[in-house]
Amino acid sequence: MENKLKRIRKESKLTQIELSERSGVSLPTIRRAEAGNNVSVPVLLKLSKTLNASIESLIGGGSDSASDNQTSG
Repeated sequence: MENKLKRIRKESKLTQIELSERSGVSLPTIRRAEAGNNVSVPVLLKLSKTLNASIESLIGGGSDSASDNQTSG
């Protein structure tokens, strides 16, 4: 998860602090997620919504593009 989440966050031009503020996920949790630690499903939902990316793309599967996420539902 670490490389995917960090890459998608950077592609969205967000810092960890900005992602935390926009998603409502604490900064330490974002840092742990980017370091490869497991996070809960509710956290993944918040991050995926904020980054406009599928949960699958955040955890290593699926497409990373926002347009693919929009077409999936």
